[in-house]
Amino acid sequence: MTTGIEDYGRRFGQAVAAELRAARGRKDITLEALAEMVGLSRSAATNYLKGRREIPMSTFLALCRALDVSPREVFQAAQDAIEQ
Repeated sequence: MTTGIEDYGRRFGQAVAAELRAARGRKDITLEALAEMVGLSRSAATNYLKGRREIPMSTFLALCRALDVSPREVFQAAQDAIEQ
C-alpha cells in the first residue's frame, strides 16, 4: 500500500519525465544524441524519460541543460500536469 505522498511523488516523477520528453521533441533531439550529451546509455535515458526510474538530481540538471530548459519550468509544468 502506498501513502499519499508516495503516490504524489510517483506521479510527479512521471510528469517530470513527460515534460523532459516533450522538451526533447521540441528540440528535435534524438534519444541517442541526448543520452550522449549527458553521458548516459540509451537504455538509462529511455528509463528516465519514460518514468520507469527516478532521475537523480545531477542527471535531471544535465538533461535540462542539454535540452535548454530551466529546471523550474520542468517542475512547474509537472506540477500543473498532476493538478489537472
